[in-house]
Amino acid sequence: MGTESRISVEINNSKDFTDDYKTFKRVRCSRVGAVFICIINYIDCRVLWTDEVFESIAVEVKGRNTKLAWELVGDYRALSEDMRVIESLAARTGFSGNCTKRGIIGGDLNLHYSDWNGNVVGNSGTEALINSLVW
Repeated sequence: MGTESRISVEINNSKDFTDDYKTFKRVRCSRVGAVFICIINYIDCRVLWTDEVFESIAVEVKGRNTKLAWELVGDYRALSEDMRVIESLAARTGFSGNCTKRGIIGGDLNLHYSDWNGNVVGNSGTEALINSLVW
């Protein structure tokens, strides 16, 4: 999973990545760059969603037991963006405060004030939401 890459829409996956991987990407509309997720070819996976506004993409990955699946989310939030990307991420991933969904959110959300120790309280609703997602 990566963010702030130099990938553009015009460049196909084979130029940037080896053929041993399935590559899923959400490319920026305004300038060069993207978030991407690469999954080795023999693992069953598919795109769940791609955000049309923000740099976010989610891929479902299934293990040997096909009843179990993980949601991998690649996300990038620029320092200049407001918290709408966090709210969109929470809505798209089904965050409910006590969610049991298996998932990994990776990338760079530029969350310098998050509590990485798992405390979900915060000075605002957005800060509490961010801390809950982080934990």
